[in-house]
Amino acid sequence: MKYLIEVKVDMNDADYNSKMSYVSQEDIEKIKPLLKAVKKFNKDHPYEENYPKCNSGGNVEELYPDISEDVFDAFDRMLPYCEGGFHSIEKVIVREVEKETLLFE
Repeated sequence: MKYLIEVKVDMNDADYNSKMSYVSQEDIEKIKPLLKAVKKFNKDHPYEENYPKCNSGGNVEELYPDISEDVFDAFDRMLPYCEGGFHSIEKVIVREVEKETLLFE
């Protein structure tokens, strides 16, 4: 089974960017503890990535010390590129892909 993950981030107070990527079931299971920790985080900016106004006072590895580097690496590959960085993960959706149809190449 193929899976498609969509990660939507908040770059600057409701300026959003998103990325869709193919992932394995193993990748999905790997990032679940990180997403659970981010959801529990009790501050305005629970996942800052290259965001210039870092309100959290640290990088994500410092915010979530119980999460391993390989989990961050896996999740980083799923994140959209944002020139000015982003401060929050808005949502993460996983879809099972049963069939694909090429419409243009």
